[in-house]
Amino acid sequence: MLIKKLLRIRHLPCLPLFLFSSLGFLLYAFCYGKDKQQKSQRERLDYLRAMAGVQTLELEIQVNMTAERFFKTFKKKEGNFTDKTEAVYVHRDDPTSNSSIQIWNFIVDGKMEQIKEKIDVDEENKSVSFLALEGDVLKQYKSYKITLDVVPKDHKVCIAKWTWEYEKLNDDVPPPTRYTAFVEDYTRDLETRLLSES
Repeated sequence: MLIKKLLRIRHLPCLPLFLFSSLGFLLYAFCYGKDKQQKSQRERLDYLRAMAGVQTLELEIQVNMTAERFFKTFKKKEGNFTDKTEAVYVHRDDPTSNSSIQIWNFIVDGKMEQIKEKIDVDEENKSVSFLALEGDVLKQYKSYKITLDVVPKDHKVCIAKWTWEYEKLNDDVPPPTRYTAFVEDYTRDLETRLLSES
């Protein structure tokens, strides 16, 4: 009986350590499992895109103004023009909606092209997506979508992160690098115009 009591007393100080270790292990397992699940979902999505023939391109440009100010011009929908772009038509079923259908003329490699696209604005994440519905770009691509994420860097600078998701009509079609070059120039022209208005 005395031996049993001594054993209980001897193991009591180890109990908090055991509980703490167990809790830490469970927390680690939960976080690791969650990260692994998110990674697995991303990998699955990338795999499905690859199987569907969807490819991606990315372009990051530093813009010398706040993220809020740069993003605001896209939030206005009609305000993000430059001398190489022209809004032909803008339609919104609901004036308060963050979605719109727009038709644009724009100059790529010295040639005028037109695109009809569905634009969705995510104000919370400062993100805008442009999904091609009709136009010259769909002569080469089955699907074509651009997403702009405006990422704050500091109180005077932000990063414009452009991502292309596209599917070629056939293997002979090149990646849309001429459009990425256009978007790079467009971003710089828009930045210059906005800064000149300040």
